[in-house]
Amino acid sequence: MLPGVTGDAVLATIREKNQTPIIVLTAVADKEKTVELLKLGANDYVVKPFNNDELLARIDIWLRHKNAESVTKLTFRDIVLDVEKIKAYVANSEIQLSKREFGILECMMRNPKKVFTKNNLYETVWQEHFMGDDNTINVHISNLRNKLAKINPDVDYIKTVWGIGFKMSD
Repeated sequence: MLPGVTGDAVLATIREKNQTPIIVLTAVADKEKTVELLKLGANDYVVKPFNNDELLARIDIWLRHKNAESVTKLTFRDIVLDVEKIKAYVANSEIQLSKREFGILECMMRNPKKVFTKNNLYETVWQEHFMGDDNTINVHISNLRNKLAKINPDVDYIKTVWGIGFKMSD
């Protein structure tokens, strides 16, 4: 019921060019029309009159969903982590990482400017309470550094912040 163009046409035009989530606000409560809108590319719909809180909740859901999709690949310098496929690449060469090494690198790449204590890394990656065994994290960081250096020996990717922990090098 838009002036000069149908909502279906607007939806189709947007969907051709963009995959941004679309929530249709419609006065039509007909289920056949709703199914048609969803098949045309709408992600959700709300029938008028609508509750503002419900609309805001639906928007929040789609933004969370979109943000979750957007972080399936992490990049720092020439390192790429494909979180979905659990694969790591340095300078376009795949490297084999253990589950823990991948988890440590993923944690640090999600927040490359943050300094992570050994406690932070252990509890995030192992999902257990840190019992104070510094050597576990040190060994994994050392292995990570060695594997990264095999591909690109001139770059220091992980920086030690003495007395605190580790971060991605600037």
